[in-house]
Amino acid sequence: MQRLGIQTQFVTKVPVTCTWASPEADEVTLNPDGSISNNGSSYGGLVRNSEGGVHFMYKGCNPSSSVLVQELRAILQGLKGCKIMDFRKVKVASDSLRAVRILLGSESAPWDHEGRILGACSKKMKATTSAEIELLATELAVEFVLLQQLRDIIFEGDAMEVVEAYKHGADSAP
Repeated sequence: MQRLGIQTQFVTKVPVTCTWASPEADEVTLNPDGSISNNGSSYGGLVRNSEGGVHFMYKGCNPSSSVLVQELRAILQGLKGCKIMDFRKVKVASDSLRAVRILLGSESAPWDHEGRILGACSKKMKATTSAEIELLATELAVEFVLLQQLRDIIFEGDAMEVVEAYKHGADSAP
């Protein structure tokens, strides 16, 4: 390399030993991961019990070229699967410190520079049903839309009571 007039310094990588920390007996662990390569973007993960047995695995793709978006999508889809399986205690073990900080509210997402979305969503919601929780989350989203004066917004919801309530007016909400 010196013949080419380029100074180089080679660094030997030191292997890092990783171990899987099992959850408590009444918990499951969600191991999500996002990936970006020349062949595209994807995410996936798996959920295991305290003995390491796999409850389910999932994978998907998303057009975003942001590994952070893929990691957050992996967490979201994994949590949706945990909800379907009715797991009440989920330990999320992400390898993305930034994704964890965003979800905990200690860092704003790059597309949420003022922290409004996550700040609103991290409020403690006192609700007794999943429909009430989704209704409260939707109301926070509507407040955000109004604050930002956004147009042409699509809300996605999976609690049919909430979707129907919004279709027919807020008075019929649970």
